[in-house]
Amino acid sequence: MNENTPTDVVRLTREKVLAVAQGFKSSWRELAAVLNTVHNSQLYKSWGFDTFEDYASKEIHIHKNTAMKLINSYRFLRAEEPKYFKPVEAGEAPSELPPLEAVDTLRRAKSNLDEPQYKKIKNYVLKEERDLSEVKKDLTSMIKERRRNADGEEERVKKDSAVVKRFVSVLNAFKKEVELNHILPGTIVDDIDNLIAAIESNIARETDSDKLLK
Repeated sequence: MNENTPTDVVRLTREKVLAVAQGFKSSWRELAAVLNTVHNSQLYKSWGFDTFEDYASKEIHIHKNTAMKLINSYRFLRAEEPKYFKPVEAGEAPSELPPLEAVDTLRRAKSNLDEPQYKKIKNYVLKEERDLSEVKKDLTSMIKERRRNADGEEERVKKDSAVVKRFVSVLNAFKKEVELNHILPGTIVDDIDNLIAAIESNIARETDSDKLLK
């Protein structure tokens, strides 16, 4: 058994990453692929670095945010657009790889927009090849609008809940008044009691659902 084999493999991989990093501008996907392997397998620890961030900044001189952008964009592209990773058939032109910033923009869109909105941004980026700065402005506007709508819906739900709780308080007060002064038959009092219980049960279910979603 060759005792030097593991070290040789690590050295070779480390040298390969450095070589690929030097060609970062021409092929972001290749660097992202090797960084993804280094990150997932924690190879950087074998090279004397405590964290991936230290390795990225000190070994290949890439800021941790850039390194994670590369990795996350690579993972996103493999999952969402596998055509860019398929082997090229004889006589077939390879799919031109989108720029890193374009893929990162798509990744942000996917995680912040609904499907129709995402497809709109995807069409801007991959088919129409619009200016990326303009696409980012559109994306930011969509995200803000979506959050405003979500905040508005949350506020509406809170107001509705407050109205229901006030109604339950009124019912409880009315029930006590009826019972104290014997204004209505007992069967109607029972109906009021059942109504209060049903409403409170519904409030409890909605509260539990909100907790699960958060």
